[in-house]
Amino acid sequence: MYVEVWRWLRAVVAPLALVPWGVRSPASSSPWGLVLLVLLGSGCGGKAEPGAAVPRSEVDPAPKVGDAVGEPGLPSDPPVPSAARIDLDAEFHRTRVGGGGGFWVLGVISNPHPHPVADARAEVQFLNAEGEVVGTAESGVAQPLPGDARVAVAVLVPQPVEHDQLKLVASGVASEAPPPPTPALELQHEPPQRADLGGWFVVGKLTNTSAKPIDGARLEIQGLDRDGKLLGVDWLELDPIPAQATIEFDVGDLRYDEPPHSFKITAS
Repeated sequence: MYVEVWRWLRAVVAPLALVPWGVRSPASSSPWGLVLLVLLGSGCGGKAEPGAAVPRSEVDPAPKVGDAVGEPGLPSDPPVPSAARIDLDAEFHRTRVGGGGGFWVLGVISNPHPHPVADARAEVQFLNAEGEVVGTAESGVAQPLPGDARVAVAVLVPQPVEHDQLKLVASGVASEAPPPPTPALELQHEPPQRADLGGWFVVGKLTNTSAKPIDGARLEIQGLDRDGKLLGVDWLELDPIPAQATIEFDVGDLRYDEPPHSFKITAS
């Protein structure tokens, strides 16, 4: 019986051996064809050659420049050009040690233009002795920047590269859309206090004075030195605040390289 089954399989599969490699046959695109080929190799008791079970097929040539690559019969959409970026003012303040061998770069970026700017980004550039850029790191600003607005930034550099100098730059995209309205938030807090185990903490409350819930509110705490430069910036993303509701917060473990001369606490 084994011999009869074997003869039947060989009679069915033998014509597949006449299909030249590099051309996809109906058997190679069918799961049953693949099963038959594998059975043929195992029935002989031998070892299949690499690629024998699945014939190789020709690779479709890459489309030429200018060829349409959309759906058949439909015109392809032209590529959308990226919006031109404009320079923003950037002020480097200091670096702070981060986790995992990295560090933070602290500074302030501002929009010197009379119109709002969207997609604002702060970029840290690492330069060699010749002034060439050998590495970068960047951080984005979530909200559009109105004209003449300033915002603190903290750029994490997780894997520093060898460099001779560091430079902070910023850019954005001009926007004609009006800036989003300022959330109706009323912030009250106690003066920041020293913690028993080191660092600082701030307690307070935040009230939504509007008739609608506020989602995505952010509490930001800046520690400043005598010159008004950042010693550190920390933020807390808050849960949605219902209309006319008040939430309390307690932010601790605020640490700085030196005692802050002042704090700036805002909610937005």
